[in-house]
Amino acid sequence: LVPIVFLSACAASKQPEKTLEVPAIAVDANSLGWHRISFEITWPEHQQPLWYRDALLADRVVAPVLQRYRQDIRLWRFHRRANRDAAGHRFSFIFYTSAVTAAQINAAVKNQTPLRKLLSEKQLVRVDYDNPEVNDKPHIEDTSDPIWPLIVQKTWPSYIMGASEMWLGLIHELAAAIRKDENKDDEALYQEVQKEVSDY
Repeated sequence: LVPIVFLSACAASKQPEKTLEVPAIAVDANSLGWHRISFEITWPEHQQPLWYRDALLADRVVAPVLQRYRQDIRLWRFHRRANRDAAGHRFSFIFYTSAVTAAQINAAVKNQTPLRKLLSEKQLVRVDYDNPEVNDKPHIEDTSDPIWPLIVQKTWPSYIMGASEMWLGLIHELAAAIRKDENKDDEALYQEVQKEVSDY
């Protein structure tokens, strides 16, 4: 229950293989560091955050890329937030890997068909990608809260990766079960998934 609540607070169709254009890496291609992809989700005035779009992005956009590059990612997690400020409603995929793998992941996410659809339908404002040529967070603890003891900063990323894995697994299993019984588009499907996850 704790991991699900934490994430609440703060299978994709197989596509043909595509040739991805990966930018040249100026830094050491094998240097490890933290990288982030942030999806800014459209949030109409006077409405609650559309949390189900986090679930949709996780399962339909991020999960296929994560599965493809999992062996090259040392740590990863999701981050969810929504405030009426400059950042708005954002869903982020944060991962610790090499510069070259980060570039490949960025390119793979950009080429995901569901993401293109969400952007074209204005369900997303934009997607921000960290520049893999910049490695300003090379240490495991660099994205942990600096007020924590160092030992916690270094071990927390493993804990939250497990919580993110469980949340993603729940979403994937629920979506597959609902899809089997009902013919729903992605919007309706993940609204129901979000509701069920929130009930656990």
